[in-house]
Amino acid sequence: MKKILNKQVTVKSLLMLVLVAALSITALGAANEQIQAYLTRDLTVTMNGEAQVFTNENGDTVYPLMYNGTTYLPVRAVSGLVGLHVGWEESTRTVMLSNRKPGDPVRLIDVAETNYGVTATTDMALFPGYSSALKLTGFNFATRRDSKMPIEGDYITITFDVAFVSLIEGPLRAPLTLQLFDADRNLMLWDGLCEEGEIIKDVVVDISGVATLQWTFIGGGMNDQAVGYVLNPYVR
Repeated sequence: MKKILNKQVTVKSLLMLVLVAALSITALGAANEQIQAYLTRDLTVTMNGEAQVFTNENGDTVYPLMYNGTTYLPVRAVSGLVGLHVGWEESTRTVMLSNRKPGDPVRLIDVAETNYGVTATTDMALFPGYSSALKLTGFNFATRRDSKMPIEGDYITITFDVAFVSLIEGPLRAPLTLQLFDADRNLMLWDGLCEEGEIIKDVVVDISGVATLQWTFIGGGMNDQAVGYVLNPYVR
């Protein structure tokens, strides 16, 4: 990149510069190297034609750096212009960019793989108003261990609604009992009884420190009579 002084940086350049700066900072963890760079107080960055002033977390003004003909912009400040949130992991010296704030709800189907008996779906024809679900076939205690969903202990709570659909004509032999476990500690986190035609709403479960979720449902005649749905499962 040619040296840029007293020129405006276009919006298209911002994302490239953010990534370059992030990669440069992350690389320091592998090999620190002392360099000589220059603060470019006379370089102007605009967003939609409006000049920007970059500040750090303390509100102090920070400036772009020039090194070997390349301009480096402050990651946190530029990320804010394009709607990205920045995190820092000290143990791995990693700059983490995300389009969501820490604590924002995330669809469980986007952060955990499904396994035996658990199917992630966004086909919500049976449940208008919902956007995603986990479709659960019947489990027993022998196969429950295969319904694990890893979440790496990154979340504090999970929220969802519960329903089930009968696959037969006539009454079911039993209602549905959904159970949610901490798989690694074999600890039940929540269970609830759901009658046919009922939706259990606004379930909130504490999953602090849980690395692997585990699902099961009991009743309804198992696989051959009913399918359970965990509706709009979100973690945060």
